[in-house]
Amino acid sequence: MITVNFRSLFSGLMILLWLTSTVSATPPEPDPIEQIRAIYQAAKAVEARPEARLFLMKRVWKNELEPQWIMTDPLDGGEKFDAQFIGYGDGREIVSAHLLESSPSGDWMKTTEYYFYEDGNTAFVFSSLQTFAGNVRVERRIYLDPAGKIIRELKSVFDLSTGAEKPDDPDTYRDHPTWAIPSLNELFISLIAKG
Repeated sequence: MITVNFRSLFSGLMILLWLTSTVSATPPEPDPIEQIRAIYQAAKAVEARPEARLFLMKRVWKNELEPQWIMTDPLDGGEKFDAQFIGYGDGREIVSAHLLESSPSGDWMKTTEYYFYEDGNTAFVFSSLQTFAGNVRVERRIYLDPAGKIIRELKSVFDLSTGAEKPDDPDTYRDHPTWAIPSLNELFISLIAKG
């Protein structure tokens, strides 16, 4: 006759279940949006440091047809410019870049912020267009995976006077597109190419 010790049997089953759960469990894949938000937060912390500004470029007009990007001192009033491109970094590594553009008359202004993965590929783009044509602020958020594919794109429109969110009606304002340029290098090339 075989005697069964239920306490030992129960303990053995519990150990077996614990072992199989720890051996077969693989860590969950990190959420790509959360990874991008962490990159954004880390870059914002870098941007807050005074020594983080690595470069400043301004788009100046030698004449009406020839815009040119020049490296400049942030305090230099210098020549008339309609755009600035600022790079922020941790040491020599660029973590973010901000493009500030406006019309000569001042009726619109747009800021486009780019945030980068460690390899220089774009992780996140945030843009804010403020325009008196339609009296709106248009915000866009574009999330990209490490290969440069857009994984989420959001657009919000706000009344410029009250700040209240409103329905998007592109016929009521002149939009200025936001491009999800896939890398820092391609961003530089596109700026130089289009002037």
